[in-house]
Amino acid sequence: MSRLFSPRNILIIVVALAVIIGSRIVSPVVLPTIILKPEPIPGLALGGFKITNTLIATLLSDLTVLLVGFAAVRNMKEVPSGLQNLFEALFEAFFNFARDVLGPQAARIFPIAMTVFLLILASNWWERVPGFDSIGIIEPAHDAGVQQYKVAPAALPGLYTLTTEKGHISEAHTEGTKEAAATEEHGVPTEGVLTPFLRGVATDLNFTLALALIAFVYIQYNGFRQLGGGYLKKFFNFSSLITGFVGILELISEFAKIISFSFRLFGNIFAGTVLLFVMQFLIPWGVPSVFGLLEVGIGLIQALVFAVLIMVFTAGAMESHDDHETHIADTPQAMEGAEQIAHAASH
Repeated sequence: MSRLFSPRNILIIVVALAVIIGSRIVSPVVLPTIILKPEPIPGLALGGFKITNTLIATLLSDLTVLLVGFAAVRNMKEVPSGLQNLFEALFEAFFNFARDVLGPQAARIFPIAMTVFLLILASNWWERVPGFDSIGIIEPAHDAGVQQYKVAPAALPGLYTLTTEKGHISEAHTEGTKEAAATEEHGVPTEGVLTPFLRGVATDLNFTLALALIAFVYIQYNGFRQLGGGYLKKFFNFSSLITGFVGILELISEFAKIISFSFRLFGNIFAGTVLLFVMQFLIPWGVPSVFGLLEVGIGLIQALVFAVLIMVFTAGAMESHDDHETHIADTPQAMEGAEQIAHAASH
């Protein structure tokens, strides 16, 4: 006990408390409004289709993958260096794992899995760039029961920011009542919430569900391509009561992959975003940067998990239950890789 309260430990505790309390007093931060659904950008629509901040971020991630890929192969050299060297090492490591899992089918399935990996990685890492979730348009809250904050001019002329002074709790309104909301000159509301221009792509369930459906359809396609009509025997085999019951469980687990794919990615990235919001609110100095670096690693792991599970599930779909020889995904390397991925996904 005496060692616990040594002068060194007491000093560390005092400094930590000083940082926590001092940062809350000197640099208070507004707790952002946490909204599950993506927010449409005011005044931005294509016909009757509203453009959301996650859609813009998705297009940005697509463009990033294309531009970085083009830059990596623009001047190919026999002895690679720089970006080409990085990409070749990444692709080689990923393809070697795909070959262990998929065998001779790796060359055909690898491009799909790698594309998904790069897209998710780009979208997750873009979210760590300053400006995501923090720069946008201040407007009255659309939904009822949302805490609004007072608006004040920012340091730069013509820009505004939210203060820590709380405003009214929003109420349900129509478009007409929204337009009648109290405003300052130039149409800036006296209180409201921030609608960011860019928001993390994977925090939109529409994105993760779309990727999950694409992966699910692709897995089923490869099952039919490899086994033909025999692929259905996995789910509809009533030669005995036990095989019939197992087939029904297989069918349920097959559709459960959609939920597994979509909610694993969505839950991890959305929870990480909320964690950063809360840490910035509680301890504005230093600590959010540590959690931000942690989220960089989590973004990489989640992209890897999604891509590798596509390969593992596809290998399982192409595996015949009537074949008693070594199956595609039964090599020691594949089993070890699948166990590592499952362990990472559970955390």
